Amino acid sequence: MAKVFSGRISIPGDQIDNYLDALGDREAEFKPLRNQLQQLNGEFEHFLALSFTPKTIRKHTNVIHLFIDFLEWHTDVNSIDDITRGIANSYFRKWYLRKIGDLRESEIKTSIKKFFRFLAEQKDIVNEPVLKSFKR
Repeated sequence: MAKVFSGRISIPGDQIDNYLDALGDREAEFKPLRNQLQQLNGEFEHFLALSFTPKTIRKHTNVIHLFIDFLEWHTDVNSIDDITRGIANSYFRKWYLRKIGDLRESEIKTSIKKFFRFLAEQKDIVNEPVLKSFKR
């Protein structure tokens, strides 16, 4: 099961090189998923363009862009299937509101919901636990 990393860390000065190496390793490890998600976010943008205004499209795709960053730097997720309902819902929303704070919680949820529905309905990439979490 995927983990979410939160809180503060303290890195001794003599360990900073190891920490930077670990960050580089995580970036390399996540790169294939980042590329896949960025491509899907671009396709999501084109899909939204069929129904929404440019402002709404920008809002949804920017939330997904930040979701991708959150997955890379605050979780150990390496595939779309690894994303849990907690990561897609409460953990990301709490992080987003704490770091960005410019949208209401319901707007963040709507963006994530639209993205995962797009993946399931248009791309046949189904993450059932996340989709079920939106049916409440």
